[in-house]
Amino acid sequence: MVDQSMVQKNLAKEIYKTNLFLLRGLKENTERSFRKTCCLIKKQKKHSPIIQIKNAIEIIKPYCETKSVKMKNTVTKVPVEITRKRQQLIATRFFLSAVRGKKSSFLHEKLSNELIGILNLNGNSLKICESFQKNVEVNKIFIQYRF
Repeated sequence: MVDQSMVQKNLAKEIYKTNLFLLRGLKENTERSFRKTCCLIKKQKKHSPIIQIKNAIEIIKPYCETKSVKMKNTVTKVPVEITRKRQQLIATRFFLSAVRGKKSSFLHEKLSNELIGILNLNGNSLKICESFQKNVEVNKIFIQYRF
C-alpha cells in the first residue's frame, strides 16, 4: 500500500524539478506563489492540490506536434509523436502563456484560476491546446512523410 503523503511529496518534487512555475529565476517568490496557489486550490476543490495540479497538466498535454519537412521544394508540416518530456514542456508553455494573459494583480490568483479552469474544462490553456491539436489534425494527410 502506497502512503498518500509520500505520493504528494514525490509529485511536489517532480513539479519543482521541472521548474513548472519558475519565472525569471525568482525561486523564493515562485515557491511562495506556489504555496498560496495550493491553498486556494484546496479551499475551492477540497482535494489535494498537488494531485489536482498533476491532473490539470495531464489534461493539457498534447500527443502530437508538427515539424516542417522540405519535400520537392515545398515545406510541409508533418505530424509526429512527441516524448513525455516534450509533452510536459509544451503543456507548461500553454499553461504559462494562458496565465500571463490573465487580468489579475497576483500571480497565485492567476495560477489557481487557470488550474481550476483546466479542471473544469474551460481554461484558456485548454483552448490553446485544442487549437494546437487542430493544427496537427489538419496536417494529418502528410503523415506518410514522417521519418
